[in-house]
Amino acid sequence: MIADNSVDHDSMPPGFPPGKEGLKLLVKSLRSTFPDFKITIDLQVAEGDLVVAHAKSTGTMKGEFGEMPPSGKTATWEAIHITRIKNDKIVEHWSVQDQLGMLQQLGFMPRPEAAPALEPADPETEPAPEPAGPAAAAAAAATTSEGAGPEAAPALEPA
Repeated sequence: MIADNSVDHDSMPPGFPPGKEGLKLLVKSLRSTFPDFKITIDLQVAEGDLVVAHAKSTGTMKGEFGEMPPSGKTATWEAIHITRIKNDKIVEHWSVQDQLGMLQQLGFMPRPEAAPALEPADPETEPAPEPAGPAAAAAAAATTSEGAGPEAAPALEPA
């Protein structure tokens, strides 16, 4: 399934060898750490020699992974995988994974605190904010000149 000379553009966790052997060890470790580990392919598209997949992984951390002790918590995270296929084997791989979200769900990274909700402005006691930007400035200048309205504003010339 994976060519011997396959190139993985992702880095392996510390202590894992590169290449095909590292991938085998990673899968074995994930299955040991998350005994109920499951990957669902939500979307897969192929074009030429490339295959792109949107995957969702889930599992309950019951074993150690690297220096992280078992948390007993369940995490679900998403990833996008891109693989290049040649002679029915994977010869190249890239991925982007939500590792931060996974670590937050497992309790190893703090979740950011939510910002406090803003109270809506009271139109009777608080004036509306002034519009900003060049168009707002040009409109304000056009409406404040003597007797001129927005229809008197000069036409903008293309740059």
